[in-house]
Amino acid sequence: MKSTADEIAEGMAVKLASSYVVKPGDTISWLAAQSGSTVQEILAANPGVVPTKLHPGQTLVVPAKNQHHKPGQPQPPHPTPTQPHQSQHFDMEAEVGRAAGKYGLNPEVLKALIFVESSNNPHADSGQAKGLTQLTPAAAKHVGVTDPFDPVQSIHGGAMWLASAMQEAGRLRGAGHHNQLAHALMIYHAGMPAVQEWVLAGSPAGGFGQVGSLTLNYAKKILEMSGVV
Repeated sequence: MKSTADEIAEGMAVKLASSYVVKPGDTISWLAAQSGSTVQEILAANPGVVPTKLHPGQTLVVPAKNQHHKPGQPQPPHPTPTQPHQSQHFDMEAEVGRAAGKYGLNPEVLKALIFVESSNNPHADSGQAKGLTQLTPAAAKHVGVTDPFDPVQSIHGGAMWLASAMQEAGRLRGAGHHNQLAHALMIYHAGMPAVQEWVLAGSPAGGFGQVGSLTLNYAKKILEMSGVV
């Protein structure tokens, strides 16, 4: 006969956790999807981990999705994440470094942009924008990206698009280097006409026209994450 305690325990969801050694190409979002956890849960289980700065060999605690089990029975095994298909030939950090060097960008800014745009998920699809750097079809065509879900194409295409935005930002009134980068990120997010209109309006802190708090906070977050303040 079951005790009340056994009956209660049978219905309890037990959160399992195990360690995982980071491999080239791994991202927090991919790890969350593989383990049935969430990005927030993984970050909470690993204080101090910076999502954009994972490195091969790093050990993370990975919570698994809730599992129901009966006391006295073996717990279900924690699912072991399998490598992303592209990780055998794709190193995100190295590719970001190559793209940043090629287009004269700060690699930390490019890494932060990728995380803010897609949470490092190469399959991110918001409908109008796709891939790691969330290029729209028009932007992808402009920078020669034929497959936005190809992480290498997306990184280099996004870098080229941001470098183009930097050139446009340099023509805006009052664009010192720091302002130029902030303006370029805003152009990446909202487009040159909207940012130009905002600047001509005196760059109001609350936004203007098509440049609202979403665009302003987008640029601010990337600058803060990359250490450019």
